[in-house]
Amino acid sequence: MLQIHSSKLTCEYSCELDYQVIGSVCRCKILNFNSNNREVVDEVDGLPENAQVEMLLIDEQKMRLLPENLSLHFPNLKGLIIDSSELSSISKEDLQQFPELKFLMIGNNNIEVLENDLFENNEHIEWLSLINNFTKRIGSGILNPLKDLRVANFQRNTCVNFRALRTDFERLKNVFRRDCNF
Repeated sequence: MLQIHSSKLTCEYSCELDYQVIGSVCRCKILNFNSNNREVVDEVDGLPENAQVEMLLIDEQKMRLLPENLSLHFPNLKGLIIDSSELSSISKEDLQQFPELKFLMIGNNNIEVLENDLFENNEHIEWLSLINNFTKRIGSGILNPLKDLRVANFQRNTCVNFRALRTDFERLKNVFRRDCNF
């Protein structure tokens, strides 16, 4: 059984960075996070009082699973980057805490399966990148809830190596059905 642990995040706070589809935002870069368990975030250090964080960057941390309660500390999140952090799975439940996401990049991790309902609660995503995750199975309808999607990048995965603009989404879905099906 997976144990749940309480944890404190340390944040490097900065503003006026320019991100795809979001523009200039204030972000929190998570520092020194190391966990193989399901974590519940109960505290965040390094944020100014009344900080409006719209981008969360988790880069080169050790985190098999996305921590819970992030939305309590980052209620205005529009962008999430999880890069090179050993993430082994991502679920609809993980992402539902961020209903206003416009930018999602999860790259260079260890995610083998992307369920069909992953983005069921994230219909506002415009820019999606799931590159180099060793993904072997992807639900063929995974993109269906994403009505605002403009770019979907699934390059360098086990079953797919494809970057698509809106006009190529049907081709990408066909690759999912043909090469990544459950």
